[in-house]
Amino acid sequence: MSKAQAIIFSFILFLPSYMFSNCIQAKETQEASRLPLEELRHFTQTFERIRQEYIEEVDDKKLLEMSIKGLLGSLDPHSEYLDEQAFSLLEEHSSGEFGGLGVEVSLEKGAIRVISPIDGTPAYRAGILPGDLIIKLDSNAVQNMTFGEAIEVMRGPKGSTLLLTIVRGRADAPIEISVERDIIHVSSVRSEIPRSGFGYIRIAQFQENTGQQFKKALSDLSEKDSQLKGVVLDLRNNPGGLLTTSIEVVDAVLDGGLVVYTEGRGAKSSASYQASSGDRFLGVEVSLEKGAIRVISPIDGTPAYRAGILPGDLIIKLDSNAVQNMTFGEAIEVMRGPKGSTLLLTIVRGRADAPIEISVERDIIHVSSVRSEIPRSGFGYIRIAQFQENTGQQFKKALSDLSEKDSQLKGVVLDLRNNPGGLLTTSIEVVDAVLDGGLVVYTEGRGAKSSASYQASSGDRLNGLPMVVLINEGSASAAEIVAGALQDHGRALILGTNSFGKGSVQTIFPLGNNRGMKLTTARYFTPNKRSIQALGIKPDIIVQPADIKVWKKNSVGIKEANLPRHLSSPLGQKNPKEKEVTISDNQLHDALNLLQGLHLLGKTQPES
Repeated sequence: MSKAQAIIFSFILFLPSYMFSNCIQAKETQEASRLPLEELRHFTQTFERIRQEYIEEVDDKKLLEMSIKGLLGSLDPHSEYLDEQAFSLLEEHSSGEFGGLGVEVSLEKGAIRVISPIDGTPAYRAGILPGDLIIKLDSNAVQNMTFGEAIEVMRGPKGSTLLLTIVRGRADAPIEISVERDIIHVSSVRSEIPRSGFGYIRIAQFQENTGQQFKKALSDLSEKDSQLKGVVLDLRNNPGGLLTTSIEVVDAVLDGGLVVYTEGRGAKSSASYQASSGDRFLGVEVSLEKGAIRVISPIDGTPAYRAGILPGDLIIKLDSNAVQNMTFGEAIEVMRGPKGSTLLLTIVRGRADAPIEISVERDIIHVSSVRSEIPRSGFGYIRIAQFQENTGQQFKKALSDLSEKDSQLKGVVLDLRNNPGGLLTTSIEVVDAVLDGGLVVYTEGRGAKSSASYQASSGDRLNGLPMVVLINEGSASAAEIVAGALQDHGRALILGTNSFGKGSVQTIFPLGNNRGMKLTTARYFTPNKRSIQALGIKPDIIVQPADIKVWKKNSVGIKEANLPRHLSSPLGQKNPKEKEVTISDNQLHDALNLLQGLHLLGKTQPES
């Protein structure tokens, strides 16, 4: 033990006697002190007992490091101590480069199961096959190792060898394969076209170059299939990684807006991250359809809206460029441009005899996070895509707009599906608009700034009209706060599927000397003291998304009115003609039916 270590250790041993001699003063200052003196005495006694009497001698430095591990590991599943080896491993995962065999594996009944050798790696060249069971690494039985220990043995310096004992299929005896380790360069992103017109991108984890690889994958898909109609992004079994690259991925496909924000006790713990603005646009929602751009809807007040672009318009040319020769991404890029520049659109509209040309001047587009409509007479619909800075004000305006559009409003559906959350303050504003006072959400933490409660003011802009809130597994964070508050107060019925369950925030703190820790710093609760973390919000009525096909009659039905010499209505009323029903969103359809039922029963405020 070095002289410096001896001095530090002597100070630790000195603490108990110092505490005892100053116990009277300690009692007076214990309230102000953050260190519990009695527990510190227990710690130093335990430390000394282990040091003196444990069956094997343990280095003082290692004992202290084990104490830190226990301290952080006992808090929750996410907080942990990263020693030099673990910190190095984290950096390897982040960079996607390390010395090893190049094989994806899992632990299975005391053996290592090969999922897949990575193309071009030592494991691939040595003939390791998917499904192989590795039972020994050199002379060490895998059965006696943890998964982490096995991974550590499989890794090593470039050029070193490792003897694998493998059980393969129904072979009579195990086989031995020697593999020479090499530097493994693992790409975190791969892409393919699994079905014509539809792309697939897999992100295994968020490494240093994931953002660039994701953008390249998007370009590759457009090159492989010029008629790309959509993309699946696969994040299953992705353990996370670098926050910066996850933001890059969102930024590549999000046209501006908040990506994520953090809140914590420290000054550096609170931050917000924005996607770059797509503010060089026409202001129109579009999709690709048979070599043309189909207009879904022009956004109110934007250049496209002012120029007279209509829902259903087919854009076949952008300036002199035929859309048929472009990918969807290329067409979108052409539609964007500097504020004040113009774009000539050639449009096929309805059954018009010839295409028409409309010149549109680009402008800065401020996309609203809230939209509303009247999907069924007497019943309103409000969609909140995420909770941005002005979402609270936009929501209140949407409520007013619905009342103006339909003076006989009987209920409202609030759609929070696939809403990833956002600003806590605006989620509270949304609840406040429709809840006549009461607790919205509260947080608990150790510091004064971590514990807080948020109340709704008196007054309900809907005057108690029934509400149904739609949620699913994509509803997270602030969206869950809204759903939880309205459910706890019986202000709305929740319909859909279980929400995501995000109710905590983790922060990484560097400790110096290539060490660090990841610590959970915040948690919030619904008014009825329910924790959302890992549980989510459970709907009052579970409705899975489904394709609903309306049954069409194959033959003419016989009714009283079809019978000869039938009696007519004494009031001279005619049989109402049935409206044709189409169901593109079964969850919304059920929500509207539920509201209609509540109204017919004369119920103005549902009870959960």
